[in-house]
Amino acid sequence: MKNKLGKKLLALILCVPLLFSLASPLTAFGETRVYGIFMNDSETIYNCDSNGQNRGTTQIPLGDVTHLFIASDVDRVYNNSSINQFKNLVSLTIPPNVHYIEDTFGGSPKLENIDFSNATGLEEINGGVFSECPSLRTVDMSKAINLKKTGGSYNVSGKNFWNCANLETVILPKSLKRLAAYMFEGCKKLADVTFGSKIPPVMVGASFQNTKDKIRIHLPTGSNVKEWETALSRSGASNPVFIVNNKYGIYKSDGKVYECNENAEATATTADKNSLTHLFIASDVTKINDSAFFGCNQLIDVDFSKVVNLKTIGTSAFSGCTGIETIRDFPQSVTEINANA
Repeated sequence: MKNKLGKKLLALILCVPLLFSLASPLTAFGETRVYGIFMNDSETIYNCDSNGQNRGTTQIPLGDVTHLFIASDVDRVYNNSSINQFKNLVSLTIPPNVHYIEDTFGGSPKLENIDFSNATGLEEINGGVFSECPSLRTVDMSKAINLKKTGGSYNVSGKNFWNCANLETVILPKSLKRLAAYMFEGCKKLADVTFGSKIPPVMVGASFQNTKDKIRIHLPTGSNVKEWETALSRSGASNPVFIVNNKYGIYKSDGKVYECNENAEATATTADKNSLTHLFIASDVTKINDSAFFGCNQLIDVDFSKVVNLKTIGTSAFSGCTGIETIRDFPQSVTEINANA
């Protein structure tokens, strides 16, 4: 009996590679990925590998591609006939050769990642380029170091990210000089917008209309809040909260807090707890000590998402932290919360 079971198991194991070889090489564990590269005529997409290289000869319908790259000879992407056509697009990578993008990707229901990390040549986005993309949650344009304006000419409503219903966080580059009208209108969950420049961009109007109340506007060190209040007065933002220069820290198992960036990448320098605005709890922490953050009233965000086995929160650990607005992913592993924690 055991021999028969062993033979069946061996046969099953030997069949697994065959099954995968018969399936599409881009299909695994129920997920289908179709990689494509956007060509210079702004209409044709050819198959490519997962790095956007080795372009093939097979044309891919817009509605089939899930991961899209843009060819190295493309400097402008403009195709309003493709709006609402990218039904399965999940990820878009923008290379340094692209200077201008208009419309094209609006109405992509599954688009969740726009990679601007190499978009150093991008100067302008216009129209509803990423409007009505409900899967977008975070947009980081900080590396698009030459992006100067959104929305095109001054009499054109940009609506670049209009009605992205689940968009929560946006990071804009230092180079930005002009923010389009209605750029983020209807982004009802938009809570945090980071500007890279101390000087406010020109805001045509209603850029933040119908966004979240008390949207947090994060500004670099040295920014003049009064100037920003004036600049946003026509933006439609409801009771914006201005935060100058976020301070990030990560609490580790040695009971110390270290400086880190917004991705919780720590340095060896201990942080000034009293100036922290954002706090991460490291994965190896099992206890937060008594009075660890007592009176840290600048703290607005505590992130437990990296925690694995936190058990105890000590007495008065967060007592006096009157500014906390967001607690992320509080762990179920916690079994003891002491007085005034």
